[in-house]
Amino acid sequence: MTEQPPRRRSATLAATLSFAVPGLGQLALGSVRRGLLYLLPVAALVAFVASVVAADLVRFVASLVRPDVLVGVSILNLCLFAWRSLAIVDAWRTAAEGTPRGALATVVVATLLLVTAATHVGIGATAYLAYGAVTAITGDEGFGALPAGSPASTPEPSPGATATPTLAPTPSPTPPPPPLADGRLDILLMGADAGPYRWSLRADTLIVLSVDVGTGRAAFFGIPRNCSTSPCPRRVAGPSSAAASPVSSTRCTSTPPATPTTSPARTRRAACGPSRAPSAS
Repeated sequence: MTEQPPRRRSATLAATLSFAVPGLGQLALGSVRRGLLYLLPVAALVAFVASVVAADLVRFVASLVRPDVLVGVSILNLCLFAWRSLAIVDAWRTAAEGTPRGALATVVVATLLLVTAATHVGIGATAYLAYGAVTAITGDEGFGALPAGSPASTPEPSPGATATPTLAPTPSPTPPPPPLADGRLDILLMGADAGPYRWSLRADTLIVLSVDVGTGRAAFFGIPRNCSTSPCPRRVAGPSSAAASPVSSTRCTSTPPATPTTSPARTRRAACGPSRAPSAS
């Protein structure tokens, strides 16, 4: 019988498998201990996140806008990038032991490392921008929690006095307002950005979204950022807005009633120019 030559192990395949799942390339090469060393921490992390999501999805999503959670996500993302890169390189070196390393395998491993780095850089940049937006809007404390009622203080008895037991009346709880009492869900959408020579973030976009929860129909409208200098007709703004904004009192006046002797062009000039009585032609 002729003896079959030993099967050559592919370093490219091992690195690709560890790129997909850390430790999988080592298991494919028969190195069970090293494969489990890379696989078990990642599997435990995935199982933990899945259990948190299954327990309360809303609370999990809400926790992602807390500054301390975002810092933790950034640190975890950095550690996971280092762990995945180490698993890829280890699988490649394990498969190439005792054999010359080809140029193709080296190029593939370098490409896998670059893709891994780009993925985690994107995650880190997203967490950094989210942290900046949350802290710019709410401060370092984040959105915080709902305020809890302070416990009632218990008076201390004076020395030598006999405490007389009294029956405290049972307080009736105040019923909270029903959610979505009017059948609509109103959400304020804010868009913020930053740029050169501008400190922190600026809320450049304000949109109010109103959703009818019964029919699913939605309506939204935008709020101008600089309302104090926006021209507004006096009949809409009222006297208080006209007094607060000099622009509205000089540039936007109520349209005078048109008469047969007033031309349309002169009517438009009277509506958009300074307040003055139209001259008859």
